[in-house]
Amino acid sequence: MPPARRRPRTASGAALRLRREVLDLPSDLQQLLVLLPDDEETARAVGRLREGSGRGRLRAIS
Repeated sequence: MPPARRRPRTASGAALRLRREVLDLPSDLQQLLVLLPDDEETARAVGRLREGSGRGRLRAIS
């Protein structure tokens, strides 16, 4: 089965094309969900979000 695709939007309204991949961790009965850029335009947009500061910045939450 092909990986699921997502198309969320940034605060500025730009669409991000993301590919969803799931890694099963059977020993822990958990899954790791990873969203990866699905094209070069999205990869550049994600890079800009990572480099930014302030309100529109991409950050990790655990």
